[in-house]
Amino acid sequence: MLTFTLFLIGFLPTLFPAIYSRCSNGVGLKELIQTRFYEIIPVRALLWLMVGVAIECCMIFIYLLGREALTLYDRELLFTSSSVSLLPFISFACISAIDLYGCP
Repeated sequence: MLTFTLFLIGFLPTLFPAIYSRCSNGVGLKELIQTRFYEIIPVRALLWLMVGVAIECCMIFIYLLGREALTLYDRELLFTSSSVSLLPFISFACISAIDLYGCP
């Protein structure tokens, strides 16, 4: 919760002046929507933060997949019905990778 609070303290005071600055220079809402607000630095930082979190999630689930696979291999259960427990790790790693490539 503290991290989220610090994020809001840093993000919101820079977001509003950046939007005001862009609008005062003649950029309308239509142009901002057309560029997906990418020219506003706090929004761009938020998008790159989301990409970083997606990479981190993908790496964590790949690590957990490897650890679970090694545990099953040590117990000689890797190629049995117990290997179904690997499916959540595979699917979460794939979902994280899809989210990563879905961001602009």
